Amino acid sequence: CLKLWPQPSTYKTVMVESSEAALEVAFRPLAILETEDGAWCYLGGTPQEVAGQSDALGGHSVEGLEWPDPILGDIVVSIRVPPSDLRTVIEGLGGRRPYVAQFGVGETTVGFNIGDIDLLVDLRTSAEGLGGALVVTEAPVDFYDEFDPWGTPPQTLRIQQRLIAGFDPGRIVNPGRLPGGI
Repeated sequence: CLKLWPQPSTYKTVMVESSEAALEVAFRPLAILETEDGAWCYLGGTPQEVAGQSDALGGHSVEGLEWPDPILGDIVVSIRVPPSDLRTVIEGLGGRRPYVAQFGVGETTVGFNIGDIDLLVDLRTSAEGLGGALVVTEAPVDFYDEFDPWGTPPQTLRIQQRLIAGFDPGRIVNPGRLPGGI
């Protein structure tokens, strides 16, 4: 089944007070993102649809899509949890550190310094306790010697091993770089 949506003719970025409230009010938003500086709802559709949703959200809005800057840091991680637990992750970051949280998706991208390894361990334990994961997406090469980029291997590890054995039996593509060292 393939479903196609037309390209929106109008886009708007609306600053909102609450990401959770925006998720309840907005109908099929392009994204609801929160950073350490605030929260935004990204809308696309016909001019009437976008204006109606923007009015319902009630925040300051600008024409077009003003995406947050990419996360920078010595180490960048993706913390993935059930969407209902995203606020728990944000609160667990403890203070101002660069992040972008995707509401309705359950993913937070966070930047860290090399010395934050104890915090990374705590955040991974918390994420895995919520049924999620903390995955390192950017780090210096030597960092991977002291911190597994994937964390606890998923329950589907055997399925992944069989897929790799079928498609890459010689382990030519990224050997040892996937979860569980496969």
